[in-house]
Amino acid sequence: MKITIGNILKQTRQSQGLTQKAVADGICSQAMLSSLEHNKYIPNAQLIIALCQRLSISLEQLNLAENYAISNDKKLNQKLNFLCNQHQYQLLFELLHQDSTLNSLTTPSQIQSYYYYLAISEFQLKLDVTHAVQHLKLALASESSKQSVLRRLCLGTLGLILNLHTSSSAPILVFGT
Repeated sequence: MKITIGNILKQTRQSQGLTQKAVADGICSQAMLSSLEHNKYIPNAQLIIALCQRLSISLEQLNLAENYAISNDKKLNQKLNFLCNQHQYQLLFELLHQDSTLNSLTTPSQIQSYYYYLAISEFQLKLDVTHAVQHLKLALASESSKQSVLRRLCLGTLGLILNLHTSSSAPILVFGT
């Protein structure tokens, strides 16, 4: 089974013994949650955040829901996928900074994926909110499709990162999309 946001929501809900109605209550309709779980609807950032909070789904689980290609090189994408799935963020960070990786970026969607993964690795390694936010903003600026799952995932991740740090000593960052 392909790992998608919908599959993660469904598996988590079922493992917690919750009904769709219970999870959706106060967030969205049961029918919308069903559509999400069956990968028939792309959720917006607010919906992703609310459902993940309700189900106690971590940022890492959501980030690994889809594996986005950063290159036409299948081996590079497989290595990226492996490092993400193993939570090897230092090695991922190093891979993303290699000249060969940077030279392999050719399309706007690959550039968007690149900056998304860079933001995640930076945040996981250093809890550097400033760099993570900058990379997510670059990811959002790299692809113009307003309906892509990755764009919504970037927005959701950006919201989660900022939410995690608004009560800390980190400066409050202003951003626009």
